[in-house]
Amino acid sequence: MKDLKKVKKEIDEKIKEFNDKFVTIRYDKFGNEFKDVNPLALKSYFFQNIENDYSNNPIYDIQQLNDFYTLFVYIIEQINLFICPFGADIKDFCKMTNLSNDELSNYKNNGSNEIRNIINKLYDYCRDSNLVLAQNKIYNANVTTFKAKSELEVKEKSEPKVNVNVQAKVPLEFINERLKAIRNFEVKTIEGNNEEK
Repeated sequence: MKDLKKVKKEIDEKIKEFNDKFVTIRYDKFGNEFKDVNPLALKSYFFQNIENDYSNNPIYDIQQLNDFYTLFVYIIEQINLFICPFGADIKDFCKMTNLSNDELSNYKNNGSNEIRNIINKLYDYCRDSNLVLAQNKIYNANVTTFKAKSELEVKEKSEPKVNVNVQAKVPLEFINERLKAIRNFEVKTIEGNNEEK
């Protein structure tokens, strides 16, 4: 992969270019300024295959995957800082690295410990960035939940099933003794209240 510092400078230039060419400033009915951005244009502009040397059937080592992860996070941060709120997406990472979802999943499930850690960090980052946007009501919570389940392998915790099936046999004499004790207590309490008056 190219030098990361060089690539980050290229990304910074792309941010400026994108703002100039594709971002329009609009105003809502209260006069508040907001940026109007086409998310599809954003995705196709920033998440292109970066490493042309690996355009067909890429096989990455630990350092390359880590560099891609670092660069991916940097792109998302810059978009959020200078263009608009934008959640990280596994598919954008795949597009950037020219990997299919299955290939990325293969790295996640069958790679070395170091590679699995990098891919797990990527999934965590994508989940967290989308969750933060949903919590701040920038993204729709229902859509974010669906995306988390379908793309980011999030599973809801199931409610624990409690099966109460008590079959204790209580003797009738024990129940009668308890009822008698309760009645005696009630009678003493009522008599005590009458004496006070």
